[in-house]
Amino acid sequence: PKTRLHGEALMTMRQTLTWLLFLLHVGPSIGKAGDKLGLRAEAMSSDSIRVTWKKIIPKSERKEGRFIVDLRKQDATYQVEVGADKSTYNCTDLSPFTAYPITLTYLSANGLLSDIWATTTVTTWPSAGQRVTNIRFPRTKFRSIMVAWSAPDKPYGIIKLYKVFLRSREDRRKIDVTAPKTETTFTNLYPNTAYTIIIQTENLQLNGQGGGIGKNSTATVTTLDDVYLGAVAMGTDIVRVTWKNESVLSKDNSRPSIILLSDGRVESQYEIVPGSWEQFFRNLSTFTTYTVTLMRFVSTDRDFSESFNVSVTTWPADHPTCGRRRQPPTTWSPLNMTRRVTDQNSWPWTLGLYSSVRGGYPYCGGTLIAPDWIITAAHCVELAMNCITAPVGELFSYKALTSAILFARIGDHDLNKREATEMDRVVRSIIIHPQYKVQSGNREHDVALLQLAKPVPIGAEIDVICLPQTDSTVSSSTECVFAGWGPTLSSQLNVHQVSSVLTEGRVMIESKDVCQTFEKNGIPEGQACLATRNGNPCWGDSGAGVYCPDAQGQWSLYGLINRGKFLCVGQYAMSTFIPPHVDWIRKTVAAKNVT
Repeated sequence: PKTRLHGEALMTMRQTLTWLLFLLHVGPSIGKAGDKLGLRAEAMSSDSIRVTWKKIIPKSERKEGRFIVDLRKQDATYQVEVGADKSTYNCTDLSPFTAYPITLTYLSANGLLSDIWATTTVTTWPSAGQRVTNIRFPRTKFRSIMVAWSAPDKPYGIIKLYKVFLRSREDRRKIDVTAPKTETTFTNLYPNTAYTIIIQTENLQLNGQGGGIGKNSTATVTTLDDVYLGAVAMGTDIVRVTWKNESVLSKDNSRPSIILLSDGRVESQYEIVPGSWEQFFRNLSTFTTYTVTLMRFVSTDRDFSESFNVSVTTWPADHPTCGRRRQPPTTWSPLNMTRRVTDQNSWPWTLGLYSSVRGGYPYCGGTLIAPDWIITAAHCVELAMNCITAPVGELFSYKALTSAILFARIGDHDLNKREATEMDRVVRSIIIHPQYKVQSGNREHDVALLQLAKPVPIGAEIDVICLPQTDSTVSSSTECVFAGWGPTLSSQLNVHQVSSVLTEGRVMIESKDVCQTFEKNGIPEGQACLATRNGNPCWGDSGAGVYCPDAQGQWSLYGLINRGKFLCVGQYAMSTFIPPHVDWIRKTVAAKNVT
């Protein structure tokens, strides 16, 4: 065995041979006179033991005699000689939480072992907890993290528990848990957020000594991106499902699937491929509710997945496809020549545009023409560009170009109230008509399309308006309407005051000759002349739609409120005439190469 010798002198060869012979027969017992030694051993720390005994050797022999202190553990032996006049010795550099058999033997002056010997056993204190290893994340979701780790190879004690801390610069909360086993799960986290995991091991004490909390082991992990999953019925037998592409691909690039269920039965399944963001499910049953489920794997062994669900109902057979008001128009009083407050949700396609660079009021209006497309005036886009020139004729990201947020509030009525029907949708992409001249003040082709990041559900309070045919005309006797949150004229003060509720104004589409009288520089191409009486559109109404009904009461979009000196005053206004732009609108909305 490995031997370590300390003391006043090394043992002689004769002493060593005698000692080895002793080891062959010694056991856990007391020699003939060993009971007089009073051998005691006490752990003083996690790496030291104090051995004490009584001075029973006669003074005449103490000068030449020696005590041998022997600690044996597995294949290692700790041996030391001390003088016979000593009665204590401290053994150091030992292993924590280890039981050591200790033998004390008296070696006489002639170098022979005596019958004075004794044995005992003592255990060093447990150390503080040791570092864990192999920190891993078997299941990472968008709002939860499962953490697992391996216990220390040499715990040097009995593990009481693990302390696990979760920290993040983005999520300022401090989340601390204790885990009796080598795993735990954190929930209610933020999506797409980097977290640092800190793990400490705590060992139990031994007789009130040792143990405690050890040093940190750390690892980092990022939660998955939140999964946006949307489903909108596009007809009686078709459903459009959209998702946020970067959020659905798992860390191991396994492809998630979208499953369409009806009455618990799988109707269709689609495996999402990189770069895709929508899927149309066709040939479905009329007026049927479907559950759309997105399955995403969150474990590298594909044993665990998370699912996201939305419900959608296909249209009934008699569902109007567009331009249908759920309540009949209120009759105008013959004396009412100005604007009036609308019935709530009476114009389900009317919306307000908000930009983080324009304040908390709808600076322009817009009209919903598809569940995820809005039409407005191109100059309304310019107003929110924050002095940056907007691209023309190509789709661009408003947020990427301006570092600002543009969103639409749909289903709103009273700006001072949060209403159950209102929905906010961020504008993801914008395209301005290719023939529009930016920063020129020109009103020709003043049209822009805004694509929403998430489609809105179509229903009684929110719906889309119809687009006219390219050769459509409107009779001068047809009474059309525009609606917006622009200022209205106060009859008492004779000044325009900001309106907190949606108001509507009556207009009729007239020939250009009527407006030519008021336009000294002529009427630009593609403009429609509106007779407004005294209910003129005003600031904040720009971009709002001009809606005209047909004989069956179906409403179509015939114009967009333009800009000019007519705003808020006079008896006429100008709008961009929509029929010449319908082909471009339909082609853009139908395109698949959106970003």
